Amino acid sequence: MIRTQSIPRARPTASPLFRFALALVLVGTALAVTLLLQSVVSTAGFLFFYIAVVASAWFGGYWPGWLAVALSALTVEYFFMEPIHSFGLNRESLPIFIEFAASTVVVGWFSSWRRQAEADLRYARDELQFRVEERTIELKQKN
Repeated sequence: MIRTQSIPRARPTASPLFRFALALVLVGTALAVTLLLQSVVSTAGFLFFYIAVVASAWFGGYWPGWLAVALSALTVEYFFMEPIHSFGLNRESLPIFIEFAASTVVVGWFSSWRRQAEADLRYARDELQFRVEERTIELKQKN
């Protein structure tokens, strides 16, 4: 007898509220660490914001990752681009901000794409294993 049942796709275990809150906390932590270490570490790379975007997209998923991208861009623009504590940009800060915003978009997209690809591969592996076990039972019953 053939079973036509399939393996259900894995869904994120954390609630959407938790995943979006994770993005907020990670970007806030990146801001705090960058402000604390700005005299020691150059803020030109904004490394901690990239980490926040990657972690948000990886652990939170697609939309929390994009939230982290938007919040990181706004935070960097407000706190670190001239004129500081303003959402305006001057000519000297504009190329740096565009580079940061574009690279966080790429990093966030790649991180969420990679996570989804791994989930799809796990699902395909589990589905194949399920079918092999199903065929094995079928052959045992016939023999």
